[in-house]
Amino acid sequence: MFPHALKTLLIAGIAGLSFASTASATVTIVAGNNPQPGEQDILLNQGSGTTVTGHTMAGTLVNFSSSTGQTLVVNSSGQAFITTSSGTGLLTSINVSSPGNTFTDFIANPHDSGAFTVSVKANDGTFTNSFAGGPGENFVTILAQGNETISSVAFTSAAGFSSFQQPRISGVVPEPSTWVMMLLGFFGLGFTFRQSRRKVSFA
Repeated sequence: MFPHALKTLLIAGIAGLSFASTASATVTIVAGNNPQPGEQDILLNQGSGTTVTGHTMAGTLVNFSSSTGQTLVVNSSGQAFITTSSGTGLLTSINVSSPGNTFTDFIANPHDSGAFTVSVKANDGTFTNSFAGGPGENFVTILAQGNETISSVAFTSAAGFSSFQQPRISGVVPEPSTWVMMLLGFFGLGFTFRQSRRKVSFA
């Protein structure tokens, strides 16, 4: 049998996850740079490909990918920006996600942009908003409210934007499936420990 404390933890965790998934909430997508508590810069890793990566100061991995097959380029590490070497040199799509995690806030600047759309995949569905864009900064703040959580954000523009700058994120937590796997892992460790103690006592 599993230790009683671990059973209680697993049941409470699963119950909490089910309540969170049914809660009604929303996501706001607004123009402007509106930092939230716990906001962290995403430091980009130098490289290129259809996916490039970055990390927060806390070590959280964030992926940036192109849904249109463009080659994304990060010329230097740290507070850098993403460009493309494809076609006209203008980005037409950037998808943002943090593998194994959800988050509650994301800010970025599609710089020198034509009209663009932001689409947010959240636990209660997909939320979108469109912006006129323009030369220079075009900051967008995305905020999940209530029990809403965000799994990915997509910036798309037929006209394109010159670079994707200053990405920031907050409210990062493991996805529900990750929590369940962690709880099951603790269960397994408890069971193994209990079995090993029995074998020792029999010996």
